[in-house]
Amino acid sequence: MRYEIKNELVTLYLDNPKRAKETTATQSFAGSGLSEQQIASLLDSLVMRYRGQVLRSQQSITTVFLRPFFAYFQATGSLWPTTSDDWQLSIYRMPFHTTHFA
Repeated sequence: MRYEIKNELVTLYLDNPKRAKETTATQSFAGSGLSEQQIASLLDSLVMRYRGQVLRSQQSITTVFLRPFFAYFQATGSLWPTTSDDWQLSIYRMPFHTTHFA
């Protein structure tokens, strides 16, 4: 699993040993107010966590986590959290805060 950021669009290249062609997923963070550097730090963590996992888990992180994560910042105009307390409040306010990720 790896990623590329270009023009406020994240492309994730997912691990899929059953196919010769790469499986990709894309999510836009346009209008979120987030920088590529902020997105990269998040994606680095996700890649470390989900690299080598089954394809379905990797696909889910893009739709169940990234889509609402970016939508939250797009809709609220909130700033990137910088403290543990800020992160806790932001995650609580996001639409997926009750979702468990394996």
